[in-house]
Amino acid sequence: MMLEALEKIVNVDVSADVSSFEVVGWNGTKYVKAVAAKQDTFDGDGSTKEFTLTYGDVLHGSVTVTVDDDEKTEGTDYTVDYEAGKVTFGTAPASGTGNVVVDYSYFAAEPSAVLVEDVSQNQSPATAKVRLFGIVYKDEFASAPAEDTIARLERHGIFVLERTEI
Repeated sequence: MMLEALEKIVNVDVSADVSSFEVVGWNGTKYVKAVAAKQDTFDGDGSTKEFTLTYGDVLHGSVTVTVDDDEKTEGTDYTVDYEAGKVTFGTAPASGTGNVVVDYSYFAAEPSAVLVEDVSQNQSPATAKVRLFGIVYKDEFASAPAEDTIARLERHGIFVLERTEI
């Protein structure tokens, strides 16, 4: 049995160039990149252990933390509440201006489709073809989506698989 794919021309965000096979999600008016990257900088004060990131819904395994340019280890030096977007240290970082840096990726929109054609920020009209249902192979992506992203796509009927030869 073959799984049919459903593709449709939809409104997309064209504020930047986006390559095909990017994971996108609906923001209420158009499709946007589902995963975004962010860097938050905090001032350590020697007593604060918990730092709230700008965004919650953080991708598992995407967090990198440095204190005074020294990379810390998750599970040893700090923990992450991925849903709430909070980093908690076992020992409060020393005082310093901008000495606590957290790089992470977060879900900017619920992953629900895969862009199947390139989009240019100068494109008019602002539409493109997306796959709303069916199979997408990991080797079609520039970089394979994280397991969090794959699980969310599956809830929307998009299955990310390894390509196999028969």
